[in-house]
Amino acid sequence: MSDITLDMFEYSSDAAAQAAYVSNAAYGNTGGTITTDGLYKVHTFKIGDTGTSFTPCKAGNVDVLAVAGGGGGASWGGGGGGGGVNHVTSQVVTAQAYTITVGDGGAGGNSLNGGSLPANGNNSSLAALVSATGGGAGAENVTPGQNGGCGGGGWNDQDHGIGSQGYDGGAPSLVSYGHQGGGGGAGALGGDAGGAGNYSGDGGAGLLVNGTTYAGGGGGAGFSPTYCTPGAGGSGGGGAGSKTSTTYAGTNDLGGGGGGGARVTNTFYPGGKGGSGVVVIRCLTTDFLALQSYSESTIKTQGSYSLKGVAGLTISLNGTLTRNI
Repeated sequence: MSDITLDMFEYSSDAAAQAAYVSNAAYGNTGGTITTDGLYKVHTFKIGDTGTSFTPCKAGNVDVLAVAGGGGGASWGGGGGGGGVNHVTSQVVTAQAYTITVGDGGAGGNSLNGGSLPANGNNSSLAALVSATGGGAGAENVTPGQNGGCGGGGWNDQDHGIGSQGYDGGAPSLVSYGHQGGGGGAGALGGDAGGAGNYSGDGGAGLLVNGTTYAGGGGGAGFSPTYCTPGAGGSGGGGAGSKTSTTYAGTNDLGGGGGGGARVTNTFYPGGKGGSGVVVIRCLTTDFLALQSYSESTIKTQGSYSLKGVAGLTISLNGTLTRNI
């Protein structure tokens, strides 16, 4: 006999039959690294996952967290701002592929050594539905703190940056060249560098979402050894200011701002790179159960019901038809 492929579907409105289908259904959304958190499936996309997709198996509501890359810290300057944080708790999605973008952190500045200025972080997004703006770069003596998701810290006569999805960077100080502002965090302002004392501003604290703190600001760094205490990094991955050749980057996957680098005599240490961002999508497992045909690569629907392949023709001597109920 010749080979034959036979697909059979059952269209049923009977409550018991529908319940039986659901009991055998599997979670159907795909994309990223999938973990289980109680009643939820969690899809996590990191910097290497940019350009991949999140694909729901059907329409429904999901929880989306987009964290952008943190801003770079400056050389002898302000800390970088944390990446913007955009948390949407009831985002409608449908059965289609949504492109994911995960923003990297901005480069740290080294312009005082003939290099480049610090850079803003890069944006993160779930297609056009939910987006987060990269953190602002810290101020150097030739450029102000940059605006961004969280603002970059200020420097003496260079102003701080303004946050659009977080907080502003620390204000500049006119007291001394040693006081540099901390970068803004998603949960708090960057440290104000003004006032007496040998300190630069701390980075602003990050924002706690579903048990993890994201997008802390980077600490500023001033004129050492006269002003010898750089600012601390904000909780949520902010890099500390540094008075050595070691730079303190923001933490990857958290969107922390990079720490500023200090001036020691006539040596200008570079600022730290911002940390990369992340996109996290939480889905209630029971909302996205797929009734998948055994012999079809896509889900079939008939009205408001799902269709499930229930039979296939086996190749045997007598052509037995096998049903799977």
